Amino acid sequence: MVKLQAAKCPSCGADIQVNEKLENTICQYCGSTVLVEDAIEKYKIEISGNVKVEGIKGRNDKIEQAKKHHKYDELDKAKNLIKEIVKDDEFDTEAYCELLRIDIDMLNNQLEFDKSRGPEVQWQKYLVLKEAFDTYDRINKIDENKIAQKELKDYLDDIEDYQAYQKELDEDEERFAKVYAKHRELAEKARKINDETQQQLLSAFNEVFGTKMSTYGTLVTDYIFRKDGTLVEPNRTTYYEPSTITTSSDEMEERIKLYLSKAEEIVNKRAKKSIFMSRFSFAGSLIAGLISGAFAAVLGGYTISLFINGHIFGAILMIIFVDSWLFLYPAMFSLGCFYNAFATLKHKKTVKETLKNDNKE
Repeated sequence: MVKLQAAKCPSCGADIQVNEKLENTICQYCGSTVLVEDAIEKYKIEISGNVKVEGIKGRNDKIEQAKKHHKYDELDKAKNLIKEIVKDDEFDTEAYCELLRIDIDMLNNQLEFDKSRGPEVQWQKYLVLKEAFDTYDRINKIDENKIAQKELKDYLDDIEDYQAYQKELDEDEERFAKVYAKHRELAEKARKINDETQQQLLSAFNEVFGTKMSTYGTLVTDYIFRKDGTLVEPNRTTYYEPSTITTSSDEMEERIKLYLSKAEEIVNKRAKKSIFMSRFSFAGSLIAGLISGAFAAVLGGYTISLFINGHIFGAILMIIFVDSWLFLYPAMFSLGCFYNAFATLKHKKTVKETLKNDNKE
């Protein structure tokens, strides 16, 4: 029978049981891969009373946790932790080096970046590549102590390869990658505004490109613009199949410009209209909530006064024949109105963000 040792998950802090003979295990609570030795050590430190464990706190803890996530190909988790560090300290060269290593491994492993694809630049991969070299430029700018020479020594070949590939990307490829990113951004803004905005954007796309999409999800995820100006849609594999559109590159580029212009106009108009209408919706919900709440409060107060004044029988009759519906329904309606008012404010803030981001651009 295997003897289990008490331990503590380094990622979520949960109490777990581990087999000392194993190198690593999986936390049953958060699903993270755990080094058995680290988990046991964390448990011993906590019960000794020397350290009060409250999760990941300091910069060093975060970067160590990020490196562990990186080691086990949990790259998104690792990247999020490093981003927290560089957000607090824009001159942390070590953290930027770890961020670059993560991006390079995302290109190598997760995204299966295929340099032979030529003009079919997949925008997600292009953006990761760009982000990686934005980080690399930042490192070169702030690395006064030459930390990167040591931190990136195992990644130099990959960095050189991707630098060479980045130089091969011509302006058309970069432009169409950015166009698709803008298309996705507008579609996401429309989703945040309301269903009607989504349908208007879908109609505009179908009209400009001659497509017959019936669902908004297809618009958001399934189309990409190629270097040669054609519109393509992916099938269920990792490859892309040409659509039925057979126009010239110049004509397709004009269609793209027209669609983006229409899409921006739709999103901005609908956002402004949504913000305007939300004022009435908020005021209406608030007024209705206050009126129905006041009515329920009067009934409730009268019932309580009957109890206080000793009219127990009258109070019971009041509860049975009056409060059971004249109090309960207005009270529930009032709560619903206040919830709608809060939801309206929250939605208004989200819609305002779409306009704010658009103005920044």
